[in-house]
Amino acid sequence: MKITIQSPYSLNKVGGRSNNEDSIFPLTGKATPEDRLFLVCDGVGGAEKGEVASQLVCEAVSEYVQEHQVLFPDRSFFDRMLKHAEKKLSEHILAFPNCFGMKT
Repeated sequence: MKITIQSPYSLNKVGGRSNNEDSIFPLTGKATPEDRLFLVCDGVGGAEKGEVASQLVCEAVSEYVQEHQVLFPDRSFFDRMLKHAEKKLSEHILAFPNCFGMKT
C-alpha cells in the first residue's frame, strides 16, 4: 500500500485577539512522507503567552517523538513525552519569568 502525504492545511479563527496563539506540527509546507506526527496545540486565550506555550509544546513533542521512535507507543510513552514538554515549559519560564502562567 502506498501512502501519499499531502501538504497539511490548517484553518483558525483569531477571534477577539490581535494574534494567533495556536501552533501546528509540521509547519505548513514542511510535511514529508517520513512524518508520523501531526500535532495541533491550542494556545489558551486569556493566559499569558499562549502563542509561546503552544509553539514550545509542538517543538518539545516533535523532538521527543523523533528521538524516541517506537512502532506502537503505549501510555508510558505518552506520559514521558508530556513530562518532556512540561520540562521544556518550566525551563522557558525560568529563563523568561514574564511567561509565567502560559498555557496550551
